[in-house]
Amino acid sequence: MKEKNKNILLIVQNNSFPFDKRVQKEARSLKRNNYNVFVISPTSKSENKKDEIWEGINVRRYYDYKSSGSLSGYLLEYLSSMIKIYFLAIKSVIKNKIDVVHVANPPDFFWLLFILLKLFNVRTIYDQHDLSPELFSIKFNKGFLYKILAFNEKLTVSFADAVIVANSSFIKRLQEKWNFRKKPYKIIFNGPEASFNPKSNKEIQNKFEGKKIALFVGLMSTDDNVEVVINLAKEIIYTHGLKDVMFILVGDGDSREKMEILSQELNLSQYIYFTGIVSHDVVQEYLHIADVCLTPDLPNGLNEHLTLIKVLEYMKAKKAFLAFDLAETKRLAKNAGTYANSMEDYVDKFIYLLSNPEEASKMGELGYKLINENYSWEFQEKKIIQLYEEILS
Repeated sequence: MKEKNKNILLIVQNNSFPFDKRVQKEARSLKRNNYNVFVISPTSKSENKKDEIWEGINVRRYYDYKSSGSLSGYLLEYLSSMIKIYFLAIKSVIKNKIDVVHVANPPDFFWLLFILLKLFNVRTIYDQHDLSPELFSIKFNKGFLYKILAFNEKLTVSFADAVIVANSSFIKRLQEKWNFRKKPYKIIFNGPEASFNPKSNKEIQNKFEGKKIALFVGLMSTDDNVEVVINLAKEIIYTHGLKDVMFILVGDGDSREKMEILSQELNLSQYIYFTGIVSHDVVQEYLHIADVCLTPDLPNGLNEHLTLIKVLEYMKAKKAFLAFDLAETKRLAKNAGTYANSMEDYVDKFIYLLSNPEEASKMGELGYKLINENYSWEFQEKKIIQLYEEILS
């Protein structure tokens, strides 16, 4: 008798589905490999249907409170979300006979859910996208709540049946902090799919014709250092007089409005264009016109450990990028990018890349080669399926 397909529940709290690129790719990979996939996520402006079938994947969204970036706002957001996620997860487990619950962080408040799921003989995977305690400390400093978050991370790791991490720095950190050794795990890079490539859009090309394009793609939260792009624009336009440069910022987040106000205060509105939330296809259209791509994330005790999805996408698009000297970024991208040690150095190296398109093109080709040989999603999919087969055997 043919064995029935396994039922998988993916849970994401900090982004809607399928907007969350990593969870989207994981869900599609599981679906391609004959798993029945269910997803729980919050709604968003663009993804507001409560129930939806998306590419054969069953999506259940809940309405949640969105923090504006304050501590009280985050506490209210997480409390509201956790109540709804726990209820919907247990309901889905019973109704859909779920075999594996796969949870993405942040936050790390899922250990109690993992304990409850053991009563239903459900296997669990903790997918660590971010380092929640370090992220909290950057926004609000270390203290009692930081210790609570660290303890929650430890418990979530302890009660999960398997762990997925975003890079080798994450697994090293878990081993050093929590003596993480014997539990099954996989390092899954958030690499672009083969289909992710720059696309021509005549309307966008015509709109910015005659301009050199500096492109930022990503979230605009308080810890994403988007102000670096604004300050770079100020230096390039007013100190160096390069007024043929247009800075395009693709994405959204709780600091976007502040960044727009800052650009207006600095009289930069005609040189900086905010797109807001756009589809992945439109991201690829903006990458098509980019001359230099920007990674403004500053060293802060967290960013040194992160594999930034925008860097991987820049590389896949054959675009040179400018970043600060972050250990994990430099280890992964090598000479596909240029790395600055200060804001002054960032400005100088931006001008160098803009003035040397042949050198920038060489960097882009190297990045593309690294993605295709090591980090593309097709390699990561194989590792995910191996982990699922291991914990379900």
